[in-house]
Amino acid sequence: MLLLGPPDMQARWAEALARAGVAQAESESAALAGAVVHADAGGAGCGPARVRALLDRGVPLAIGVAPEKAHELHDAFLEAGAVDVVSPRASAAVLQQRLARSLRTAALERRVREQDAELILISSLARRLVRAGDPDTLLAETLDVLGRTMGFADAEIRVLASTERPLGEVARVAAWDAGRGSVSRAVEHLAEEDLDAVQRRTSVRRADASGETAVVPLITRGETLAVLRVRRDGGSVSSGELALLYGAGNLLAEALTSAERYAVLKLRSRDLEALAAERSRAAEEQKALFQAVIDALPVSLHAIDRAFRVVVWNRGREAGPLGRPRGEVLGRNLFSTIGAAPELRHEYEDVFASGQLRTTEVLSEAGEQRLYVVEKVPMRLGPDPDVTHVITFARDVTSQRSFERSMAQTEKLAAVGRLAAGIAHEINNPLATIAGCAEALQQQLAQPLDAAQRDEARSDAKVIEDEAYRCKDILGGMLDFSRSSTDQRGPCDPGELVRRALRLLRHNPRVARVRLAIDVEDGTPPISANEDQMAQVLLALVINAADAAAPQGSVTLRVRRNTAGEVVISVEDDGPGIPPEVQPRIFEPFFTTKPPGQGTGLGLSVAYGLVQAHGGRIELISHPGLGTRFDIVLPASVLDAAEVTA
Repeated sequence: MLLLGPPDMQARWAEALARAGVAQAESESAALAGAVVHADAGGAGCGPARVRALLDRGVPLAIGVAPEKAHELHDAFLEAGAVDVVSPRASAAVLQQRLARSLRTAALERRVREQDAELILISSLARRLVRAGDPDTLLAETLDVLGRTMGFADAEIRVLASTERPLGEVARVAAWDAGRGSVSRAVEHLAEEDLDAVQRRTSVRRADASGETAVVPLITRGETLAVLRVRRDGGSVSSGELALLYGAGNLLAEALTSAERYAVLKLRSRDLEALAAERSRAAEEQKALFQAVIDALPVSLHAIDRAFRVVVWNRGREAGPLGRPRGEVLGRNLFSTIGAAPELRHEYEDVFASGQLRTTEVLSEAGEQRLYVVEKVPMRLGPDPDVTHVITFARDVTSQRSFERSMAQTEKLAAVGRLAAGIAHEINNPLATIAGCAEALQQQLAQPLDAAQRDEARSDAKVIEDEAYRCKDILGGMLDFSRSSTDQRGPCDPGELVRRALRLLRHNPRVARVRLAIDVEDGTPPISANEDQMAQVLLALVINAADAAAPQGSVTLRVRRNTAGEVVISVEDDGPGIPPEVQPRIFEPFFTTKPPGQGTGLGLSVAYGLVQAHGGRIELISHPGLGTRFDIVLPASVLDAAEVTA
């Protein structure tokens, strides 16, 4: 304690200091280092102004001396910062008591100020750590706060490598010094004192001539993540500062762990964002490719969901008089765009309910008359067995049907040519009879006739008439068959169709060499068909069957109804059968296994097209050595047999 005051108080103050255990300073500089200053207004230059000046320079404690009645001087000492004011006549015991109390008060105030500083430091550090996102920024912010606030000359954080690497390797370094702030340093291994702190899991201090270095391990959840190194030049690091560094280190360790995890998550997030962007781009490309493929299809196509909302609408549906722009229909109810159509709605409901393909033919009268085959295809999206969507395809078959009619007519004319030989042979017989009867009539008419001769002449004339009508019937049937037929269809009896076909073939020599049989099942429902076209189909199948059958073999035509309610007309022969390698090509146009001049290769192809146009199909069943059977499967007409007969 530096005593400043009148000499008569020196002895009492010395005794008080001795009792309080306070050393007396020999100079002002020593007092500034931590002693208590006693100031007396009666001494030269020792008034309140002197007290304030000394306190401003760092003197920790000042006690003023003033007479008891000098209230203004008493207040001036306190305002200058003195912790107490005592009377000049106070005894040594009183001075010792007042001095001890002032020392305790000063120590308490010092501890409060230190705690406030710690709180300010921790608060400032916490704010910095919250703002710091990546580990490098986190380390730099921590060092800046600690270095500036605690007055260190140098600070450094050395982050340890992973536990998979040898102990002592450094993964990252952050450094700071008082003159330059954050600096860059290359450190690959921990120093000896660093390893000592890591292994002992406690702080380590190393003092030298210029100051002291302290190392504090940063530990979280039992794992040492890094070491914090600080250096103070010209002084030491106190125990209180070490405690503060421990607290700051714990905060930093937790924040560093979180920052590392955040960095990993951020990297993964970027990877996920890149993956999501790539998948999104791929999805967009796939969507664009899908739309391009849908638009490139030579059909009119759209799809609806169970709520009848349009989800796909290709370019073909935008074209033509009935087309609509895609943007106007996507997401909207189909019937609100094309108009309410109860029959069409019923068709869609039937496909959703049954899950069966539905095919119809539609004749468009908008603009140029066109014929379309419309197919409604059920689709199931996901594991749900229920139909979720219906895809509608509409193909313009106008040109195809025209070509098929042309092919059918060509085949028909070829068939007429094949029939000609048999018809000519058949006509020769009645013509020979007519010629013979005509000659007999000429001879009879050359002379008068009696009653018997007139009866004979009338008989010859009747024979001539019958044979002439027979020729007319034969030629009429051939002419009816050879005429180009229309696509008009109506209900007809399948049994009668079979009988009509056989009547046309009874004069064909290729058919005459086999036995023909008919088996019509009772109660077979009618079909909706073009009779001429179906007769042409049967004609082609029966002639092929007769060609395949052995001489005196058999060809059987059967009419029945299958379990699905469809009408089946079968043409079966007992020939050698069709080889398996030929069967896949049997319906190809111009494909034939017959010798040149005996077939055009169009018969089965045309028959297949005609049956398909009727909404049916032709099925082939053939085994080598066991004959062949062609089944014509057609949908039954909604009309009953009575209506067909009527």
